Amino acid sequence: EITSLSDYRTRYAQYRLDKDFQKVHQMHPFITIWDDHEVANNVYKAGAQNHQPEDGDFMTRKEVAKQAYFEWLPVRDNATKDIYRTVKFGNNVDLIMLDERLAGRTYPVDSVSQSECQAADRTMLGAEQLAWFKNELTTSDATWKVIGNQVIFSPCDISDLGFGSPVNLDAWDGYPYERNQISQFLANEKI
Repeated sequence: EITSLSDYRTRYAQYRLDKDFQKVHQMHPFITIWDDHEVANNVYKAGAQNHQPEDGDFMTRKEVAKQAYFEWLPVRDNATKDIYRTVKFGNNVDLIMLDERLAGRTYPVDSVSQSECQAADRTMLGAEQLAWFKNELTTSDATWKVIGNQVIFSPCDISDLGFGSPVNLDAWDGYPYERNQISQFLANEKI
């Protein structure tokens, strides 16, 4: 398990030594976004499923993981270290990249309890990013607005896969209140 800045830097260096990985980056441009594993498994704004007290302070771990990410990946650095952003491709496409892991995600639930899942305070994006996202959608004059994200947005029945849950609570199925807000916003604004 990696927890220090040195650990994260070493892991990125290990990945970057892979010849196939080097070749794909030589041949194709990347617009990257982090997932939870850039810090720890099932990370959320204030913790992670596999972060234990003996691993040290979680917020320090999250900050050094973000630092290593910005050191190793071709992402424009910024003062806030937020990674949600819009990449414009002329007048045709606005690629709106979301951060569904570190910026605003609340603790992921581990059961399908309707009352727990449907709670209004459960959020994947957080209030600040959600407001930014809505603004990007409504102010964009691009022909196409493409949303880049880490997890499946649509409701998804995985009951036949044998995971013990009919839905993936780690994705938007675990945050239906906010997902419904976004869907309603898209419909109301005719986006």
